[in-house]
Amino acid sequence: FYKSIEWMLNSGTNVVNASMGFGGSGTYDTKAKWIDHLAINHDMHFVKSAGNNSSSPKYVTSPGMAYNAITVGGLNPNGDTDVAGFSMYNQSCYVETGTEHAEKPNIIADAMDFWGDNGTSFAAPQVAGTIAQLCGYNTNLKTKQSAMGAILMASAAHKVEANVYGYVGDKFSQGNRINDMEQISNKEGAGVLDSRWAREIVVNGNFWSPTVYDAGFPYNKTVTINANSNSVVRICIFWLRQNSFSGSDHTGNPSIATMSNLDLRVYNPSGTQVGYCTTTHGNFEIVQFTPQTTGTYTIRVEDTNNQHTGKDYIGIALWTGTYGN
Repeated sequence: FYKSIEWMLNSGTNVVNASMGFGGSGTYDTKAKWIDHLAINHDMHFVKSAGNNSSSPKYVTSPGMAYNAITVGGLNPNGDTDVAGFSMYNQSCYVETGTEHAEKPNIIADAMDFWGDNGTSFAAPQVAGTIAQLCGYNTNLKTKQSAMGAILMASAAHKVEANVYGYVGDKFSQGNRINDMEQISNKEGAGVLDSRWAREIVVNGNFWSPTVYDAGFPYNKTVTINANSNSVVRICIFWLRQNSFSGSDHTGNPSIATMSNLDLRVYNPSGTQVGYCTTTHGNFEIVQFTPQTTGTYTIRVEDTNNQHTGKDYIGIALWTGTYGN
């Protein structure tokens, strides 16, 4: 496995899809720690299927617990083209264990009826293909792994296990939320992959990738948003775990970096908070709101518990859509 990845690195590969797994129990294991260095040392986008299990617990398979990987769960469209008819693929894995772990999966995609077979192995390549296309559209994204994570998750505005059956502007139902965060689900992460909406973020230039040093927190990014009672704004931040190798020999164990714990808050032009997300695990936060005032909004990235790591590579993405689509 390691030799295969190294061969792809030496061949100039930017995006890797891993529709496979090494079993495991949803822990941040040696392989996941090794995978995390790819984004830092090699600017590689690594996409991993969450895994399939017909019984419980549905542990995310190794190395899908890598923070910097985009781990993909599965949905079942049930023959419908409307998200309201979708359900979760019943074998899609989502369980994490250990005191330290990322929240997985990051996103979900269609896992059903590909050449007579099913599984998250079919969902993951759809995300990898989207990443490759976005890198082709804007070549700067080849080296912006944190921005890519934010783009994919901000644009995942449809939700399967939601209150109003996947409508844009909806919230995850109470029993499926992480830490009662309305926009993060235990089983589907941010929601359903939407390649078109991800491209809209890139086309409109609504993504940023600042490197923020310790003294730079809280980090503020201002954006202009127009008031519209029928619109939905989604903002996501995604930051990297900075595991690395000091030399070119990657056969040993990487240096395991401490993981920053960042929070996201959004304020309207008058300074009133319109949304926040403060998950305790993982490396992303998502806020969704309907703008009531036109003007300059402030996206604030906070290091509330003083758990930064010298500097952080942060991706920020903003998506705007219409409620109910």
